[in-house]
Amino acid sequence: MAEALSMGHRKLIAAVAEATYGALTEPASAGTDCFYPLDCEFTLDRPDADNEEANNTRSILENTELKRLGTFSIEMYLKSGGAAGVAPDYTLLLQNYFNTVVAATGGNSATDHSAGASVVGSLKITTAHKERFTVNTPCAVAPSGSTKLQMAVVDALVDGGAAPDSLTISPTLTAVPADASTVYYGSSYSLQANPQNSLSIWYWYDGNHCVMNMGCVINDIDIVTDPKGLQRIIFKGFFADQRQTGTTTLAEELDNSETAIDLTDATIMSNGSLFTVDTETFRVTVDPTSNTVTVAARGTVIGAAATHSTAAEVTPWRPTPSVNAGTIILSGARGYVKISDVDVSCDIISCTIKTTNNNKMDHDGFGCETNQGYAAGKNLTTFDMVVSLKAARFIQLMNFHDKTAKEIFIQWGTSANNMVGVMLANCRYQVASIPSVGLNENHLINISGKARGTTGLDEIRMLYI
Repeated sequence: MAEALSMGHRKLIAAVAEATYGALTEPASAGTDCFYPLDCEFTLDRPDADNEEANNTRSILENTELKRLGTFSIEMYLKSGGAAGVAPDYTLLLQNYFNTVVAATGGNSATDHSAGASVVGSLKITTAHKERFTVNTPCAVAPSGSTKLQMAVVDALVDGGAAPDSLTISPTLTAVPADASTVYYGSSYSLQANPQNSLSIWYWYDGNHCVMNMGCVINDIDIVTDPKGLQRIIFKGFFADQRQTGTTTLAEELDNSETAIDLTDATIMSNGSLFTVDTETFRVTVDPTSNTVTVAARGTVIGAAATHSTAAEVTPWRPTPSVNAGTIILSGARGYVKISDVDVSCDIISCTIKTTNNNKMDHDGFGCETNQGYAAGKNLTTFDMVVSLKAARFIQLMNFHDKTAKEIFIQWGTSANNMVGVMLANCRYQVASIPSVGLNENHLINISGKARGTTGLDEIRMLYI
């Protein structure tokens, strides 16, 4: 039976890149690998068990123990880093799926529109500021007459020499920004051909338990927004093995050098477990075979080696998380659906974007999954959204949706350092619910389809400012 472990109160996760697939890797003691999830679940699909088909002594199958494999889901609020150039807390999960991040060199700029040079698709910026931006990364600026920022992607950079530099952007703005408006910079996450590295994901729950999952690979990302204005991002994938650390007590008095430690219950410890007694942290180096655990040399983990009393509490080590200032985006979403040379701007009521790498766990010669690695699949991105749109614009959607592929751009948040965007390329979509009332009134329209991309790797891009 599958074993599911859901997080209770005091939820905390740390994600760490593995140098070797499936090799448990510890998070930083400073807590910089940590973030707070909204919800998560790790399900062990196959506990340790013998291969039943190989139990017969006449069987030609090798009588080996099956591998421990599982799936997981981690749900977060869709948040930015909260400051210029700061990545979101869950950046390692994004990098594990997309496998590449493009960051701007850094530094906001200002538009130079004193001579009327900027247009909605090309911004003139302060001379010698071209190096502050990078192609395929986002920028954001407020159109004239508005305090709300609009996000776009930098498509090209032109050095103006002694004259203002230029940023060619898409989608185009609804209006040209006023002279001296601030142009903010950001980072993007894009797909890459090579399979991503695996992660060790540690999670702590209920204050007395830690589960360590090795060989974690992000295979799916769901981005969901609902009419209440909450934006969430859900990471799904599989892991190769799982170990646990629980709470117990010392069964003996310890000096400051002993490495064979008696516990009241060592069954809640595993090779790689980190546990704390008083102010000293210990690392278990082998799976315990009795109520005695072997630990690394004292004083080499966290805290100085010390003496400890019998019955002292043994608890899972838990870092003090260091998280950024990103806040929950409640200001709704602004979507841009590009139709040939016309941008249709509409408010998003609800939206679901699903993207998958279609990775699979490797199989042995008998069709059984192993935990030795995974096979890379082919990306697929779909979307389904309900938008508020004037009927006249809806007719444009109907006229163009089944002809030429379009670009869809979605933005959440409208203030500096609190914006997230998604760009979907080469989209084919369907629209539904043709309104039967006046052409100047807004209606709820369903838009759904697939992002095919043009290179096989540009179908989706995540953007953060």
